[in-house]
Amino acid sequence: MKWSFAYLTLLTLLCYLLEAKSYAEGGTLRRSLVPNKSSITIRRESLYERERTTSTLNIIVLAPSNDKLPYSLHKIVPGVLYAIQTLKSKGLYERLGGRLIQIIYKDTDCSSTTGPLAAFDFYVSGTADVFLGPLCPYVLAPVARYSATWNIPLLTAGGQNSNFDSKYPHYRLTTRMNGSYSQIGHLFLELLQSFTGKR
Repeated sequence: MKWSFAYLTLLTLLCYLLEAKSYAEGGTLRRSLVPNKSSITIRRESLYERERTTSTLNIIVLAPSNDKLPYSLHKIVPGVLYAIQTLKSKGLYERLGGRLIQIIYKDTDCSSTTGPLAAFDFYVSGTADVFLGPLCPYVLAPVARYSATWNIPLLTAGGQNSNFDSKYPHYRLTTRMNGSYSQIGHLFLELLQSFTGKR
């Protein structure tokens, strides 16, 4: 298990570096790809600048843009914006201590490469306060493990499989809003037992 996690982390880092090379060859550099600076240095500078200048709560929405899926960006983001408007209209917005809520979203393509790299970019730039999603299991697993290391909470409607049942050590900051398949199984079992017991 430890080797597979280390292998996945190394593979993700390698994909990130290859993506960086392709951006550099195309003439466009991302902010996290500044020469002669490590990602740790860039993150520290970004966090310092953010703490000094802004008071926003950034919700990072990670989902695919494919509208054929039941959880595409075009279906999720309006719901999140509506929830923020509801907070404002009910006067609950002030409980955030005057902080503004900013929604930032990114297409994960349901890809185990693209999704974690997007989360990594948000982490390095210091913009992520909470992740909403990802929803695809192959994207969710690595991002949920990283979020526990980064101390960034993650809320998802995905992750129903039993791998996410054990919160510690990898999924301690992951909250599944739909529960798990095992919980649904227990619910149906108790429901069937209650009906059979009454006859």
